[in-house]
Amino acid sequence: MRSNKAAIIAAVVFLALFSVTCRKPRGDQPGAASPASGTPRSAHWEVAYQSPQSLNQPEVPLWSYNSISVVSPNVVFVAADYPTLGNMEKRIGIIVRTTDGGATWIESQLQVKDIDLAALNAIKFVSPTTGWAVGVDGSGFTDVFKTTDGGQTWAGKKTSFKQSPTSVFFSGKDNGWIGGVATPPDDPEGEAGPSDIMASIDGGSTWSPQYHLPVSINDLSFTGGSSGWAGGIPASIYHTSDGGKTWGPQHTGLEGGAAGTAAASKFGMRTVYFVDDMHGWAGAADTDDNKSMVLGTTNGGVNWTPLWIMNDEIVRDVLFVNQQEGWAVTSSGEYAYHTTDGGHRWLAEVIKFPQRVTFYRLGAADANRVWAVGGGAIIRRVEE
Repeated sequence: MRSNKAAIIAAVVFLALFSVTCRKPRGDQPGAASPASGTPRSAHWEVAYQSPQSLNQPEVPLWSYNSISVVSPNVVFVAADYPTLGNMEKRIGIIVRTTDGGATWIESQLQVKDIDLAALNAIKFVSPTTGWAVGVDGSGFTDVFKTTDGGQTWAGKKTSFKQSPTSVFFSGKDNGWIGGVATPPDDPEGEAGPSDIMASIDGGSTWSPQYHLPVSINDLSFTGGSSGWAGGIPASIYHTSDGGKTWGPQHTGLEGGAAGTAAASKFGMRTVYFVDDMHGWAGAADTDDNKSMVLGTTNGGVNWTPLWIMNDEIVRDVLFVNQQEGWAVTSSGEYAYHTTDGGHRWLAEVIKFPQRVTFYRLGAADANRVWAVGGGAIIRRVEE
């Protein structure tokens, strides 16, 4: 147990971080921890794909692109859900794919007998032909779909897990994990209840609860078959070094009651991403006060350091292509943010889309081929 003195010091550090107002960085961010390693080229983001059905509709965000899996510079898959024309309350699952780097996109409806899909939340491909998508049905159960022909046909099954899946990850064709959000026992409208990390060792044919956690999971990141991280709500990061058999908490300073501050307990981890066993980043958000923080680690999560604090924006995803260069998207829909020094300094890149919508997830083949998906469109980064 930490001493009272240590707790006071931690509280002072935490409050000092938040006393630095993080203005939207229209250039170099004042007060950044270190200068950028190199001068990034200016860039903007533009629409790569929009459903033709949505172009003449006043509420384009009803067409929602929720998750992206980038297999190669040419092959990209996106999980989406669209409204049913004539019944905007009814959602249908859609897989959007490109095999030519985004020059053309193909939509296909994901329909499986006896599954009444309410939303399609996450997608992961391990090759141009083999991939999985996860969603939730009208009764709140997790549904899992698999393709072995590049998304042309899908097999699906309803699981016995009553939680909304948020992330699916496979380290190969056999071993996979699903994280999800569950309602707390005392709050049927909440999304921070205890949840199970589901696992499969047979390519998704069967799933079992591999580990039970006291939090809901928003994101999973694995660097191989054994090392992985889970980011959850309330604010928490869990780590496994044995392929998910056991998970242990890592300390970030944002956990409930951390540093003796009430505000700390209102954060939730929206995203966690590792490029190797040592270097990772996490995005945390306090939706009540509209604040966000990007944290980083260089020792596998033994220590997490606040790198960037945002006011008036909710961070939704963070993705890096190496130890230095990465991007972040937020709920504002006005800018995507770019760093070339590991997350210490971020530059704003304008998003050229008529509506200010939330972009949920990022995907990249390399630093020159980066996409984001969200409410209304698939967008791509274009250097100027």
